[in-house]
Amino acid sequence: MSEEQDIPLETLGRIENLSVRTMNACRTLQLDSLHKILRYHDEGGDFKAAAGAGRKVEYDLVGLCNRYRESLSRDTLREN
Repeated sequence: MSEEQDIPLETLGRIENLSVRTMNACRTLQLDSLHKILRYHDEGGDFKAAAGAGRKVEYDLVGLCNRYRESLSRDTLREN
């Protein structure tokens, strides 16, 4: 994902209708963009490590990662 394709956390929160708790978990983990969220997930990061984050936050963020990974994979295939 290039810099120009990256989505800031605040924008991502509006697009994906992320909960306040999910947004706060991302801020606590210093994940301020889609790129950082995806990288954290790819490196085996535990979203529940943030204070106040539980299964729902984990479920929401893993789902978000999976959706964007699928979208990015399709875009890459179209480019090739």
